Amino acid sequence: EWTRIIYTDNLHGHLHGNINKLEYTPQEIMDLAAKATQIKICTRDSADDCVISKPDTFPIQMLRKGYTVSHDGDATCDMDCVSKTWTGARAAENLWNTCGTSGPGALTGDALFYWACNNQQGLHLGMKGGEEQGKWDLSGDVNAFEVFVNAQADPGPDPQPPA
Repeated sequence: EWTRIIYTDNLHGHLHGNINKLEYTPQEIMDLAAKATQIKICTRDSADDCVISKPDTFPIQMLRKGYTVSHDGDATCDMDCVSKTWTGARAAENLWNTCGTSGPGALTGDALFYWACNNQQGLHLGMKGGEEQGKWDLSGDVNAFEVFVNAQADPGPDPQPPA
């Protein structure tokens, strides 16, 4: 079962209009990622336009720490790395990077969630919103996204009976 952890709205394509929101607190997302093995990033409201990390690869490991999921720690992820790590029609063109590192703050906006560094046709997704914080293709239009993990969120507390 996939649980949505992040969603964005592009406010009808307005240049600086992305609003990026977490479904849970950063700590709750990291805890949920600890139970998950994969991340799925999709165009909002599309079941088919998605990229999915392969089970137990570095993207979910980075998310468990709240780090940028596009990099394996200090290592970049070229096309060969992408083919070993991600599936989906957009993976080969939109996910590779040749610079940058993974660091803390991907869930707070202090770092990008996904950073296809040096890839002008690559995914740039962050929690601050704005023009460069939600695009499959950095040189293209602003997109709306959903991000999921393959773990079920814990149910909330049981409702209290009426007094």
